[in-house]
Amino acid sequence: MKKKLREDDFFFCYDKELAQRLKKMGNRYIHSARSISTGDIFTLFHKDEKFHYSLKQIKKEENK
Repeated sequence: MKKKLREDDFFFCYDKELAQRLKKMGNRYIHSARSISTGDIFTLFHKDEKFHYSLKQIKKEENK
C-alpha cells in the first residue's frame, strides 16, 4: 500500500544558501518556484532519510 503524502512530508526552503548546501550533499529537489503570496523563491524538498541526515549535519556544522 502506498503512503499518502501530506504537507508535512515536504520542506519549503526559502533560504538560497541552505538549498544549495542540501543539493551539494546529494539531496534532490522537487521544484523551485515563486510563492504566489509573497513573491519569494523557494526550493521544495521531500523530507526523506537523506534529507533529515543532511539537515542534522548542517546544523552540527553551524553549532561548532
